[in-house]
Amino acid sequence: MNKLESWIGKFIWKGRILRVALEEMKNDLLSGGFKLPCVATMCRSLLLSHCLRLLRSEDDKSIKHIDYWMGALLEDIDPKLGKTVQADKTPEYFTTIGGYFADIMVSGFLTTDSLPRITNKLIYRESSDFPTVKVVLDNPNVNYGTVWRRLQFWDCYSEEYERLFLLIHNKLSVPERLCRIGVWQDPYCQLCPGQNVSDILHFFTSCSRTREVWKWMKLKLSRLCDVNLSTDWDFLNLNFTRTGKENTVVWLLGTYVNYVWTCYEETLVDFDRFFGYLTFKYRQETSLHEKLL
Repeated sequence: MNKLESWIGKFIWKGRILRVALEEMKNDLLSGGFKLPCVATMCRSLLLSHCLRLLRSEDDKSIKHIDYWMGALLEDIDPKLGKTVQADKTPEYFTTIGGYFADIMVSGFLTTDSLPRITNKLIYRESSDFPTVKVVLDNPNVNYGTVWRRLQFWDCYSEEYERLFLLIHNKLSVPERLCRIGVWQDPYCQLCPGQNVSDILHFFTSCSRTREVWKWMKLKLSRLCDVNLSTDWDFLNLNFTRTGKENTVVWLLGTYVNYVWTCYEETLVDFDRFFGYLTFKYRQETSLHEKLL
């Protein structure tokens, strides 16, 4: 299982140094994850759902087989079981399955009444228990429920979604972040005078290469929502105050972040070129026009 999940991680991140933990990625989209399947949990749920399907069938041989090995355990959910001869010694295979059954029976999920309706999907959902994403634990005062919902405005497979997803999780490889994990020697911006720490906020809002374009962005954002109630950090992390033009704000921010990041090697983000790119993106994404209204 571990080796398989390691391959999955390598495929998803494609050599990236900074990654969201694979266990956190298994959370659903509205919990800060990517709804990545958990191989171990899926194997357990498939095994249990198959056994339950056999119990609900009319296959007498299959029912007797399960009854012989696990009837004493399952008689609480099916009164027909546990009445015949039971195995004196249960092999490891059925001991493991019995443990899985015990877990969902103790939780009250599997009962006599629920037995006819339980599916693999329901078992997987009930058995899933993934850790809260780190960024939520680090910022307890932020309403991340709203942040994750806003992030879903973007297609999960778009560049804008990927950039915002990594930015919100603080996984973009800016100098400050690379320095923290020992990849770079110092966290300072090489373009700005003085020792300005090049973190996410500096990189996208106050660096000499992006400052003027961000000022223009803030002017546009001020016409869509109250910028006095949201900091630059709030806007970049989709934590801005509620507005009737929420989709427009998210679209502007996602397009801006993606464009600035693709210009990583340039010493100046040219305003005219950015404005042209913004216009092009708006016209290109015809389905977006309805969302922005």
